[in-house]
Amino acid sequence: ERKAEERKAQAERDRLAAEEKARQEADLAAAKAAEEARKAEEQRQAELAKQKAEEAEKQRLANYESLVLRGDGAFQNKNYELALSNYQEAKQLYPENKDLLKKLGDTESQLDRLAKEEAEKLALDKQYDGLMKDGQSAFDKADYNGAIAKFEQALALKPSEQAPKQKIQAANSELEQLALAEKEKQAKERQFVLLMQEGNSALGSNDLAAAKSKFEDAQALKPQDPEPKSKLKEIAQKEQELAAAELEKKRKEEEAKKKFEEQQRLEEEAKAKELAARIAAIEQTQAAAAPSNAEEARIQKYEKLKETIEQLDLAAEEQRKAFLSELAKIYPEGMTKEQVNGKNFVLLRHVINKDNVVTIYEKKTWDWGGVFYFKDSDIAITEAIYNLEIGKYQ
Repeated sequence: ERKAEERKAQAERDRLAAEEKARQEADLAAAKAAEEARKAEEQRQAELAKQKAEEAEKQRLANYESLVLRGDGAFQNKNYELALSNYQEAKQLYPENKDLLKKLGDTESQLDRLAKEEAEKLALDKQYDGLMKDGQSAFDKADYNGAIAKFEQALALKPSEQAPKQKIQAANSELEQLALAEKEKQAKERQFVLLMQEGNSALGSNDLAAAKSKFEDAQALKPQDPEPKSKLKEIAQKEQELAAAELEKKRKEEEAKKKFEEQQRLEEEAKAKELAARIAAIEQTQAAAAPSNAEEARIQKYEKLKETIEQLDLAAEEQRKAFLSELAKIYPEGMTKEQVNGKNFVLLRHVINKDNVVTIYEKKTWDWGGVFYFKDSDIAITEAIYNLEIGKYQ
């Protein structure tokens, strides 16, 4: 019985051992199946990851090629900034691609070149604009030569620009206008000086009307010049003085008329006797000298008569009247021309006797080159008046 129990127990143990073995074998089979399933899943995931990676690489390559293509197109169109942007994006996808790195280098070189050209252009534009501004400033200040110099420098920088050419033309036009204005100014100045000289000459001859006319013309040319005004003021004062003197003279003449006329009559009788005696003495001396020809005789009579008249106690105007009156007895009717060779000068004399009224015109030429003109022996006149009066009888 005990053996039966032992066998039963052994059988139970064997059953349990068999069950345990079957369980272990089942667990082992299950573990093996699970491991195989895991490996299959890992393989599937690996293949899926590989597929995704291949698709991603394909997409990355497609994106890269698209970016490079757009970059190439932009480069061909010289849109280097857009090309650089595309190439830089492509570089993020394939940083070590040599072709791409060369494209980037070429693009950056072009951008550097453009930047340099732009900087040079900006510098040129700045210099050009500065020269044009300086030229315009000089032009506005009427410094037209300075303006032309600046505009020519600007034109040298940009030969195709029309603005400097137009500015140079405008400045040259202004210079021409200035030259014309200066020429007119000089002509006006010469006319002014001539009028002042003629006015002073007339004033020196006491021809107040002529002097006034010349000074008024001069004042019209240069209203701001004080000299014509001063001369006109001087003439006005002289006119007032002459008018006052004339009134005073008339008043005095009226007061002393009778006494003066009587005294004058007596003096004229005495002077006439003295002059007659002197002339008679001259005629006797001339007759004794017996000049060789009529012209020498007239010249001798002229000089002796002049010397005699100057010795008389007469006023200058009275001496002149007496001298001219006596010459009417020496010179024939019409114009007599004679030449007197003096020391260091030659005198050409024209004596005009018209109706016993004598007028003398003389041209005196000195050895040193000076030439002077006189009327009635001692009144200075101009060459123009001399030629005009002589021309009436030639």
